[in-house]
Amino acid sequence: MKILNAFSPLDGSLIKEYNVASYKDLEIAFLRSRETFKLFSEMGIDKRIKLLKNLRKVIVLETDNIVNTICKATGKVKAEALMTEIFPVLSTISYYEKHLKNFLQGRRVSIPFLFTGLSAKTYLRPSGISLIISPWNFPFQLSMIPIISAICAGNSVILKPSEYTLSVGEMISNICQSAGFPTFLVQTIYGDGSTGSELISLHPDRILFTGSTNTGQKIMKQAAEFTIPVLLELGGKTPMIVFADADFNRAVNGIVYSSFCNSGQVCVATSRAYVEESIYERFTQAVAEKTKELTQGNILESDLGFLVFPSRTERLKELVKDATSKGGKVLCGNLSGKYFTPVVLSNVNEDMLVMKEETFGPILPIMSFSSTNEALRLANDSPYGLSASIWTKDKAKAEYLSSKLQAGNININDCLISVGIPSLPFGGMKASGIGRYHGFQGIEFFSDIVSTVRSKVNLPSSPAWFPYRKDLYSDFKQVLVFIYGSRRGFFKSFRSLIRLLLRSFRT
Repeated sequence: MKILNAFSPLDGSLIKEYNVASYKDLEIAFLRSRETFKLFSEMGIDKRIKLLKNLRKVIVLETDNIVNTICKATGKVKAEALMTEIFPVLSTISYYEKHLKNFLQGRRVSIPFLFTGLSAKTYLRPSGISLIISPWNFPFQLSMIPIISAICAGNSVILKPSEYTLSVGEMISNICQSAGFPTFLVQTIYGDGSTGSELISLHPDRILFTGSTNTGQKIMKQAAEFTIPVLLELGGKTPMIVFADADFNRAVNGIVYSSFCNSGQVCVATSRAYVEESIYERFTQAVAEKTKELTQGNILESDLGFLVFPSRTERLKELVKDATSKGGKVLCGNLSGKYFTPVVLSNVNEDMLVMKEETFGPILPIMSFSSTNEALRLANDSPYGLSASIWTKDKAKAEYLSSKLQAGNININDCLISVGIPSLPFGGMKASGIGRYHGFQGIEFFSDIVSTVRSKVNLPSSPAWFPYRKDLYSDFKQVLVFIYGSRRGFFKSFRSLIRLLLRSFRT
C-alpha cells in the first residue's frame, strides 16, 4: 500500500474552541424551539417543500466548502466525502420534495363489515421538538438526513453533533440559515455526552441517536423515564457471504470497498466474511492483492483517509494479535509505524475477537464455510443485526438466506448500497438498534399518528349503544359466528343482523 502525502489524523474539532452550552442555555434553546415549533407546524406543506429546495440549492452551491470541512474534521478523502456524505443528503431532499405531500395527506384505512357506515383515516401530526444526536464518522449525512426528516414532518430540531466534529455542526447551522430556515428552527448545541443527557432531561418529543450500542442503551434508559420515543441506529458486525457461483471479480471488488470505505469506520462496513471453501484460497489471495493496491492520504487521488482517533490503532492491533495467536494469518497490512493500513486475515475462526467485536477499523477477517446452513449460522451468530450481504447467482438461495438472516438491511450481489437509497427504511435489529428512518418511515418516526373515524349516517342511535335488551347478546353472537366462524345458518344470521341494524333507528 502507498501512503500519499501522509498527514496526522485529527481528533476532530477541539471542543474548547466552541461555547459549550450551560444548562440555562439549554433551557432557553428549548423554549425557543418550542415557540418556533408552534409557528412552523402551522406552515403549509408547500412552504416546507420550498425550504427543501432552498436547502438543496445551498448544498450544491457550497459542495466544495462542505467537503473540505468534512475532510478536515474526519480525515476522509474528498471523493468519499462527496459520495457518502453529500450525495445521500441531496438524494434524500429530492425524494421528499417529490413525495412529502403524499406522505402527509392522510391515508384511508379499511374497516370491518360490521362498521359499515363509517370511514377511517390516519394522519401524521408533527410531534414537537426533535433531538438529534449525531456521530463523528459521517457527521454531515447522519445529521442532515434526520434533520430533513424532522422538519418535513413539521418539527423543530435541536442538533447535538459529536464533540469531535463540531466544525461540521457549525457548518450545518450556517447552511440552514443560508437556506432561509426560520430562526431557531434548527439549533446546534455544542457539548459532550453530559450535554446530551441534559438535553434529554428537558423532554424533547423525539430522540434520534446514531452511535455506539453502549451509549444508545444509556439514552434509551434515560428517555424511558420521560416516555420519549427513541430511534437508535447503533453498531454493527456486517457479514458478507460469498458462494462459489458468485461473480468472482465483483465480489472481490465489493468486499474490498465495503470493508475499507472510510477506513472501516462505517456501521454497515463488512467486518467479517464467509467464503465457500472451494474458492476460499483463491478469493482471500485476490482480496489481499486488491487491498495492497489501495492508496492512503489526503489528496484527490487517494482511496483511503485515516482513523479519526490515532489511539484506536492500539485496539485494532490487539484484535489482530489475538487472531494470529489463535492461528490467523495476516495476508496484508502494516501493523507497525505511524499509520494503520488495511489488514486482511485468513484462517480465522469463531473464537477470535475480531469475529465478534465491532471492529470500526480497516480489518477484514475471512473464514470458510462448507454449506448454506453453516454460512447462515455463522452470519447470525452475533449480537448485532444491522446489515448483511449475499453473493450468489442462485436467486432461490439468495431469497432463502434473505428470509433467514438477522439483519435489517440485506444486499444481494452488492454492498452498502441499501443505506443510500432514500426510499428504503434503514435500521437494525438486536443490539444494532430499534426503529427505522429514511423513506416514509423517516417522516412517520418524527410524527404522532392520529386516527379519525367518521360516521357517514345520521341515525338516532347505534346497534351497540344503550339500552341493552335481552336478545342483543344472542343476535350479536349469531352474526359473529357466521362472519368469523362456520358461515352456516345464513337466514338466521341475516335476521339477527336486521334486528341489530334496526336498533340504530331508536330515538
